[in-house]
Amino acid sequence: MAHPPTTERRGRRPFSGRRVPPLAQWPRSYRWLLGAALLLAAFGAGMLIHAMWSRPAAVADPHAAPQPADDPHAQHVHDHEDEPLTSMRELTVRPEVAALMNIEVAPVEQRHVSAVVRMVGKIDYDETRVRHVTAWVAGRIDRMFVDYEGIEIRHGDPLVEIYSEELIVAQGELLRLMRWQPEDDADRMARSERRPGTGGEIDLIEAARTKLRRLGLTDQQIREIEDRGVEMEHLTIHAPIRGTIFEKVRREGDRVAEGDRIYGVAELDHLWARMDAYEADLPWLRYGQPVEFTTEAYPGEFFQGRIVFIDPVLNERTRTVKVRINVPNP
Repeated sequence: MAHPPTTERRGRRPFSGRRVPPLAQWPRSYRWLLGAALLLAAFGAGMLIHAMWSRPAAVADPHAAPQPADDPHAQHVHDHEDEPLTSMRELTVRPEVAALMNIEVAPVEQRHVSAVVRMVGKIDYDETRVRHVTAWVAGRIDRMFVDYEGIEIRHGDPLVEIYSEELIVAQGELLRLMRWQPEDDADRMARSERRPGTGGEIDLIEAARTKLRRLGLTDQQIREIEDRGVEMEHLTIHAPIRGTIFEKVRREGDRVAEGDRIYGVAELDHLWARMDAYEADLPWLRYGQPVEFTTEAYPGEFFQGRIVFIDPVLNERTRTVKVRINVPNP
């Protein structure tokens, strides 16, 4: 019995239903190739994203008219966008964008950085310009020409008169020697006193004058005593400098010993500003640094000075350091 002819159907083989083996069962060469392909794909995607975010975008104005292809401004923008990045820390923007961002450019230079350091303190006298008026001899204060503090005085102004018994005795010695003054050189040699061990003569009159100078008399006052021939009852003490009386220690009628303080005089042309600087602000301070400050007495007015001393000792309780500033006071 003859069988009917059969026809073979050619085409794709049907899915067999077998699963892909896991990655661990792949050959080692396949796994290396797959890992390299993934790394290359990730690196390319990262470079693409970096280029998109780092390149400056040109913002188009919707109201602006279209520009021709040969417009120099449009060609400049195109060329600017095609410029390669020279550094990861470089920021590139268009000039008009930089103007809107208010960017300022300055050359790099080495200099001291200015900073605002807040300190508190007070104004004081310049101790190098302070003088004390003292009694040259022991005695009694009979008159004081300056009655209260704060008076401005000039150099040479009379300040106080002192009655001194010691001064009267020294003046009497000078006057007696002046009366006994020899008329010629022979009498002067005969009445002069020899200096022990040297054979030289001592001028007793000049020695008496020197004693009066040490007691506080000036050469002019000594000449007046010699011309009048009468002792001065009071010693007048004059101002040693020009300044302001900031201290009055004695009153009229007080007894004073040699060296007792009577007045304090200060020149106010230069002052000291004593400031307290905190420990954290010390790196910003240095010797000779110019300083600008203001005071409560003159709000809004600034004064200039210069740091002349920084205390090397830190106050453990306040954690501050004393800073002294020289301030001119014209």
